[in-house]
Formats: sequence, structure tokens, C-alpha cells
Amino acid sequence: MPRLVNNPNLEELPDFASEDFDAVRARWDNPGEAVQALTDSWQLQHAKRVQQWEQQILEDQQAAEEVERQRLEDEERVREEEAAVEAEKREAEKKRPKAPDFDATLLRQTGSLEGRDEATDGHQASAEEAFGLAKTEHGLALRPLAAFRPSRKVIPDSQLTWRQMTMAKTSLLSEMEKAQWPERHVEALVLFFYGIENSDLRMKPYGEAALIKYQARVRKEWHDSMKHGPGFNISIMNKSILRNALTKC
Repeated sequence: MPRLVNNPNLEELPDFASEDFDAVRARWDNPGEAVQALTDSWQLQHAKRVQQWEQQILEDQQAAEEVERQRLEDEERVREEEAAVEAEKREAEKKRPKAPDFDATLLRQTGSLEGRDEATDGHQASAEEAFGLAKTEHGLALRPLAAFRPSRKVIPDSQLTWRQMTMAKTSLLSEMEKAQWPERHVEALVLFFYGIENSDLRMKPYGEAALIKYQARVRKEWHDSMKHGPGFNISIMNKSILRNALTKC
């Protein structure tokens, strides 16, 4: 049955006795009977249309309720799935070996070969301590930062030479991977150092010195930010900090 567009409750009974219906009434021998027959027929059809309209409204309401019910079910299912995923992530984090807390001064410990050698004499390791890189007879190894005694040969990160920075960077990334740092953090640092080493600023006077200062400051801020939250995307060059570093060279 075709869907009704207009509300039949708003319909009015036509005046079948009017001249508009003369041709219809002429088919009857008795005009009075014609008017009554036309009225009865219209009222019967009108009642059917009203009944259809009410049924149509009921079905529309039921359809809308079903859509809303389905929407709520979908939302609940999505929430449950997201909660399950988060629970799995938390459980995986609990089972994952805790990555050593690389302090922001790690490049300082690895940047100078002389300082690194001197700083590794004597230490006691603790599972909760921050770690740095140290040279041993078998190569580079992680050592607690607390074990590094002050050395006059240890160079601040901002004062490393370009060669010292690139050497320390290579060791740092290698040891971070061995220590099972989150892959996204390692990749972010790879892109960070790639951007520094391929910066056009290197071709300008004091460019490399500015980049050295830049990496020292930004990397420290990155490490500090991750102690209180997810941190920021270190791979994106901060032009404001870079300009500031250049003015100090």
C-alpha cells in the first residue's frame, strides 16, 4: 500500500449536494440517495485512511526506536572493544620489561671518549637507577648514571663537537634498541638526529654549533616531558629554539 503523505485527520467532508457534484448525482434517480451514498462512501474511505495513517505513525516510531536501540548497542560494543584493547595494552605494558630510564645527559656521558673511559671506574648497579653508556673491554655497555663519578673530561651536551655528537648518537640509538625502548621513541630520535645532520644550517657560519646547542636543549626537554606524560614529537624541528640557539653562537 502506498505511503500516505498527508494527515487524513485534516480532511473535511465534501459537500456532495453542491453543484460541483451535479454530474455524479445525475447517475442516481433520487438525488437525496446520491448525496447519502457519496457521503457514506467518502466516510468509509476516510476511516481507512485514518487507520492507515495511525498504523504508519506507529511503524515509524518503532523503526526510530529500533534505530536508536541499534545505535546504543553499537556505541556500547565500541566502548567494550576499546576498553578491551586498553586492557590488553595495560597488560602488555605490565609484562614488557621496563626500559632503562635514559637520562637527558646520556650524550654527555658518551660524547667524549676520554670522559667516558674515566667515568666508568667503579660502580654499583640498581634496577631502578637511570642508565648511561660506558666503554668496557667488550665494547659499550649500560651503566647506572649514579656510578659515573664526576670527571673533568666529561663534556656538557651543548659543548660537544660535531664528531662527538654523531658518535654518541650512534651508540645511544643502538643501546636504546637493546634496552627495548618503545619503538616509536627510538624512531622519533632517529628522525630527530637525521634532521639535525641534514640541516641546511650546517653550511652557514656557526650552523653546526647552533645545531649542537639545539639538540642538547630539545632532547633534555623531550626527556623531561616524558616523565610527566607522553612527551612531544621531537622529530619536528622547533624553528624558534633553533633561532635562539643560533643567536647564542
